[in-house]
Amino acid sequence: YNNFFVAKIEFFLTGPVQRFLGFIDRHGMIYRRRLGDLMIHSMTVYAFSEPQKIHRFLDFTYEHGTADKTTGCVVWGGIQAGYNDADAEATLGKYMEEKVTGKGCTANVSFPTQDNLSPTYQHLPDRLNGKVKL
Repeated sequence: YNNFFVAKIEFFLTGPVQRFLGFIDRHGMIYRRRLGDLMIHSMTVYAFSEPQKIHRFLDFTYEHGTADKTTGCVVWGGIQAGYNDADAEATLGKYMEEKVTGKGCTANVSFPTQDNLSPTYQHLPDRLNGKVKL
C-alpha cells in the first residue's frame, strides 16, 4: 500500500497552498531534509483546510511500512486496524508475528486508544463512538 488521499486538486492550486509548496521546493526540503509526501500533504491539508472538511479514513485496516530485505522485520511504518474490519484482530496478529515478534525483530510498537485520538482524527459513526477497541 501507499499513502491514501482523496482530495480536490483545486485546493492544492490555491495561492496560499502554492506559496507554501513553493517554499518547500525552493528550500530543498524534499531532497536535503527528506521531507516526504505524507508530511507535505498532511501539513498542507491541516494548515490550509477547514477542519470540518478533513476526514481520516479509519474504517478499514491499513498497512504502510518498509521491511528490511534481509530480515523481513518492519523498520518504518506500521499498521492501523479499521473499525469495520471483521478480520482486524487476526490481521494485526499476523502482522506482529511476521514482521515484529516472530522473527525476533525489535520495534517501537504503540497501541493508541480512543482517548489518544483528537476529534478531528476519530470520524467514528455515532453507533461506534465510545465503543471501539483500538
